[in-house]
Amino acid sequence: METLSNFLQTYLGVDLPTFFAITLLGFVVGLVSRILMPGRDPMGVIGTCLLGLAGAYVGTFINTNYAGIHISANPVVQQGIIALGGSIIILAVLKLIRSA
Repeated sequence: METLSNFLQTYLGVDLPTFFAITLLGFVVGLVSRILMPGRDPMGVIGTCLLGLAGAYVGTFINTNYAGIHISANPVVQQGIIALGGSIIILAVLKLIRSA
């Protein structure tokens, strides 16, 4: 059986402390992304937090596997920007799906 640490390293390219940092940062980023995206969303507080969490993982996955962008010398700031980008992407896709 694969451990959580091995799973995270294999599929997300992150270690366990980074996983927890991404999770915590995701909750904050979900709130910020909702503020930055115009328009109303029928999403509650829990949905907003899950949006940020998903955005953090999507942004990390894209940056780790495809982009490899180095934004800041501070890893927390860099991860926050990446998570915010991932959250905004997810929120934009959700708005497109709801409007169709």
